[in-house]
Amino acid sequence: MPLLKDTEREQLRQLVKACLLEISKLKIELKKCQKESSNSTTSDLKVESLKQELSEHIQMKDKEIQESIKDKDEEIRLLKTMIEEKDQKISELETV
Repeated sequence: MPLLKDTEREQLRQLVKACLLEISKLKIELKKCQKESSNSTTSDLKVESLKQELSEHIQMKDKEIQESIKDKDEEIRLLKTMIEEKDQKISELETV
């Protein structure tokens, strides 16, 4: 006496095929997800690299601006000194 009838055996065979097909689909989906994850990681690294580059650029520009401000302050100080000297001369000339 056979354990499984032919119809039961055929149903089981179809079920196994369906399971194998579903497993294949899941493997393909997994590969897609892994690829997207890899691309996402690469994109994240690019973003971090760009952030770092931007930060360095901002720091460099800030330093340039600070130096420019120092130079302008020095120039203003010199001009004030010159104005004071001119005012003194004018004052001396007015007394004469």
